[in-house]
Amino acid sequence: RLFAARSFQGLGTRFTIAEALAAPRLQSDAAPALTDDGTELSRFARRSFPFGADHGARTAVVLDQFEGDSRLAAFSLLSRVVLTTGEAWLYASYGETTAGVSSDSHLVVIGPDITEDRAFMARVPEEMRAALRAADRAVGRRSGFRLAASAYAESEDGSAPEGDPSGVVAVFEDPSVEGRWIAAFTAPDNTSFADAAATLARSDLWLALQGRAALWTASGITPFDFTPAPAPSLGQRASNLNFYPREFAMAFFTLALLFVMRGMWLRRRRVHAMSKGSR
Repeated sequence: RLFAARSFQGLGTRFTIAEALAAPRLQSDAAPALTDDGTELSRFARRSFPFGADHGARTAVVLDQFEGDSRLAAFSLLSRVVLTTGEAWLYASYGETTAGVSSDSHLVVIGPDITEDRAFMARVPEEMRAALRAADRAVGRRSGFRLAASAYAESEDGSAPEGDPSGVVAVFEDPSVEGRWIAAFTAPDNTSFADAAATLARSDLWLALQGRAALWTASGITPFDFTPAPAPSLGQRASNLNFYPREFAMAFFTLALLFVMRGMWLRRRRVHAMSKGSR
């Protein structure tokens, strides 16, 4: 990783380690600044905040399946981060498990099996749980139609048919370690994580990410963010009230009707009292 961040122009085909370490660092044109909406996913997708700081020196990337299509899918997501921000995570650490990852490092977990890690799932926010439930329901509906049409048909290897590509992404602060951030990419059962990752990484859906968690499909992004909004002041509530002539007329009519009914009740009571006194 040290060599990958330096230029070897002028060193020839052979050079010493000292020459390599003394070589100038690679410089790239600054990527165009992209504004975000302030939510965790928007900041991550557009600025890789805070994982990309110092070329990922404080970030650990965990790929729960380090082989085959899932591995390539994970790196396609990381490549989209590089293409968007213009800064590669050269100094990030990469592994297959969260065990041994320092609590001082930000954590990026990618793969279809991360939901089986109970220790990890105990830290995820409610938004990610809601997104996972929504993904399971969506896959269930689509696969249900497919099963009905195929009359319980199975693939050649006996596995159940896969649903349309869909996945869940979340970015949140670790509730047990202040200042530590976690990003997670996964997909529900009966859907291809590789296809889902390709759908997100190779389309404009990436820049549409927002909220604390999101469900993505080929048709769009469904954000989840349960952050409570501050209570509006009395002035803000008053400014949001919209009264129209019809509403004013109905209010005045109701008020006038109440006054008429009150007058009739008082008059009847007074007449009743006078008739009772005359006896």
